[in-house]
Amino acid sequence: IRCRIASHPEKSATFPDGVSYADITDIEKTNLTGLYRLVVLESCHHQTLTLLIALGLREWMENYNEYPTSIAKRRPQELPRNYLFILRHTIDKARSLGRPLHICFVEFTNAFPSTQHPVKLYARGMCGPLFDYLCQWQCA
Repeated sequence: IRCRIASHPEKSATFPDGVSYADITDIEKTNLTGLYRLVVLESCHHQTLTLLIALGLREWMENYNEYPTSIAKRRPQELPRNYLFILRHTIDKARSLGRPLHICFVEFTNAFPSTQHPVKLYARGMCGPLFDYLCQWQCA
């Protein structure tokens, strides 16, 4: 990694606080292995749960023909599976190129306040422990 950063210094992303990848690779890592393992385990745990929930939702949408028309045009196997990785990669790419990145997060929770989404989904067959976990996680 250090050789690659040294060969492309103009493309090395620097964060707003001035810390670059080169600075991070120079940190002594002998005392950090326990912390790295904890972060990796937490990340793997969250990604696994997110993947299970996403796969469960896709299976449910296929069984009940609940795909939105914008998604139904594409095959489910073409849908991205790791949104956080895609977002992080896009941010790093924009920083390395020195270009602005415009991101929009649309939140539809209160778009239809009279609609009780959990009840509506439950009536259509969306239930089980993963869905209950997802509801608790979103409401927390």
